[in-house]
Amino acid sequence: MLSGDVEIKKLNKQFRKKNKSTDVLSFPCHENLFLYKLISDDINNIYLGDIIVNLSKIIEQSKKGNFFTVFDKIWIHGLTHLLGHRHESNRDFAIMHKLENKIIKSIQ
Repeated sequence: MLSGDVEIKKLNKQFRKKNKSTDVLSFPCHENLFLYKLISDDINNIYLGDIIVNLSKIIEQSKKGNFFTVFDKIWIHGLTHLLGHRHESNRDFAIMHKLENKIIKSIQ
């Protein structure tokens, strides 16, 4: 789903208790451990959850680069959250960032 600053700020406050805009929000449908079983059971019919991308942030960030590259980086970041990754520590962020780069390279 595409959103703007105002809408995503409201959602961020409602669901994450953070009263600020963000570039992406992810709402996983399944618990992390259940997800791996789900993927192995039926790889062709998987609903991971919802990703809300802030179009305003993409436009702002793409002033320094390509719109589609920025868009891909942001939705892929949301996807990694749906896959159960978090970036609460530097180590977690590094693991997540490595996966994001791998996914980006695979779609280019």
